[in-house]
Amino acid sequence: MLPHNTYGRRCGRKLKPFKQDLLETLLPRIQINVGEDGISGAFDVENYKGCFLEIGFGSGEHLALQAINHPNILMVGCEPFINGVANLLEHIHKDHLTNVRIYPGNALHLLEAVPDGCFDHIFLLFPDPWPKKAHHKRRFVQHATLTLLARKLSTEGKLLIATDHADYFEWILEHASASKDLVLLNDDPNTWTDFPPLWTQTRFQEKAVRAGRVSRFLWFKRGRDMFPESYVRNKIS
Repeated sequence: MLPHNTYGRRCGRKLKPFKQDLLETLLPRIQINVGEDGISGAFDVENYKGCFLEIGFGSGEHLALQAINHPNILMVGCEPFINGVANLLEHIHKDHLTNVRIYPGNALHLLEAVPDGCFDHIFLLFPDPWPKKAHHKRRFVQHATLTLLARKLSTEGKLLIATDHADYFEWILEHASASKDLVLLNDDPNTWTDFPPLWTQTRFQEKAVRAGRVSRFLWFKRGRDMFPESYVRNKIS
């Protein structure tokens, strides 16, 4: 069963007028909508060479960096926290990014609506660890969620999961090891603290560094049994 709600609050402190204006003017032009009839809005993936997804992009630093370095790739970001959405909109405006689309809601709704094999990279970076045992059911990483993520990866697609929470890291390893739908690529523990090739330190990671917590990164690909024979896609270099 998929977790019902994996995130906390939707709104923080009052936005400055410029960011509020971006929410009212820029967001509607690049927003993806999910309804009973499926996806609508700005999901124009057919106009790009590939598609990346970041789940819970926080303040948008990493997603903006990916968009700058991959102008021919459509970058889709999911984030229900409206202040984070506003921060990413500011990045988009400042850097004149045209290849970013935003779904300001529960990432699971988007994942269930998009076609299988849709994403060439999926980033799940520092999700809420929900440390209390009673809240573990709200953790994004669950057996059903990992299967869903695997289905949405292209045949050459990769999933990156990062966390600085030691207990959550063990949880991720346990659930991923029990999954037949994903294969761990960096199975050498010595590589788990290596930063990805294209990386910018997020605000969440900065907090972890100040608190003395270690960030770990796990890379996955789809299991062979998940490859649909009819799905063919060129590898993105």
